Amino acid sequence: MSGIRDHIRKKQQLSTTVPDRCSESRSSKTGVLGNLSGLLLSRIYKEGPNPVISPSCLYQMLTMLADISSGDTREQIISVLGDEQAVLSTLDEIASIDVSDHGCKDFHYSIGASLWLDERIRMNDRFREKKHLIPLDLERVPLGSEIARASMDKWLSDNTGGIFESASESQDGDLLVGLTAMHLKDSWSDEFQEEGQRAFKLDNGTKIDANFMLGRDSYDLLERDGAMTLSKDLSSGCFMVISIPPMGTSLETYIASGQAWQNMDAYASGECTEEGRECRLHLPKFELLSDKVDLVNALQGIGISKIFGSDADFSALSNDALMVNCVQQGTRLSIDEQGLEGASYVAVMFFGCASPDDLPEPREIVFDRPFVVSVFAGSKRPLFVGVVTCPK
Repeated sequence: MSGIRDHIRKKQQLSTTVPDRCSESRSSKTGVLGNLSGLLLSRIYKEGPNPVISPSCLYQMLTMLADISSGDTREQIISVLGDEQAVLSTLDEIASIDVSDHGCKDFHYSIGASLWLDERIRMNDRFREKKHLIPLDLERVPLGSEIARASMDKWLSDNTGGIFESASESQDGDLLVGLTAMHLKDSWSDEFQEEGQRAFKLDNGTKIDANFMLGRDSYDLLERDGAMTLSKDLSSGCFMVISIPPMGTSLETYIASGQAWQNMDAYASGECTEEGRECRLHLPKFELLSDKVDLVNALQGIGISKIFGSDADFSALSNDALMVNCVQQGTRLSIDEQGLEGASYVAVMFFGCASPDDLPEPREIVFDRPFVVSVFAGSKRPLFVGVVTCPK
């Protein structure tokens, strides 16, 4: 097994100042991956408290499915992902996250993709020789056996920093399992201070005590129709965007209307209403976790349906009849005063067939109601999107 493909390459020194996203072109967009993020955000909201998902990890899996498919099946997947050049560019931007030369503690970023073929499946000889859109670990195993399960569990743990130790178990009749995974651990360019407990008001009116952090910094702000969106920078050039709905609007309504993702997408693309404003940001520490989220309906909703039918064409890999019978994702994202850590996997199962004195007084911004969160790479590709309904 070729193991983990770590993308930790020290390049030029990165600035610790807040990026000037206000000066960037308003035509800058987060693209196909951004559209996928908005759809997933609206679909995961009801996946229990504090749901989270990784559009980038799912994008890698869809690329791997394009690699092993042919004909109309492949064309349908590529039509959703963009043309092949766009896919390669997106994958490169997902992969190109680097540790800065200073100010980062315990940085780690890795991505991986693997295919686990049952011993019964016949693989085309030319598949190993062809150039793939995404690098793959390719393994022959007796699916369903303890040996196969242990090998896949180790691969998953290695590629998610130990956060996920097992994925969905293969079922009788499965001939092929695909896994993609990613892990990011990064520190804030300017750390938060521990603030202590504050009240956090849930959408049902209940108040709970939550552990808050305090960050005093210059923030680019996007205020639109009463909603507030801003970001916190990470040492690698990634940044976390958070957006809280207007007072009196529930988070469910904010997400369902599409405004939540529109605001985060616009902010990541350079829009803001106030640049470099000194603020005191009060933010709860939180951990978001979703495991074994069924993505079949979500994929069908964006136009990927052929992989689930008996006429699915995976002849690029094997002439045996194959069809996808299960797509599940697990994701975890947590933040504290020092930084952020996130990991995700997707499993696919296949059946056969200015001067401080001159600045205005700092604004007090308190995220003491449910809000949405996303993490973007420096290239503005969304890595994680989630919902904080209750910090505890």
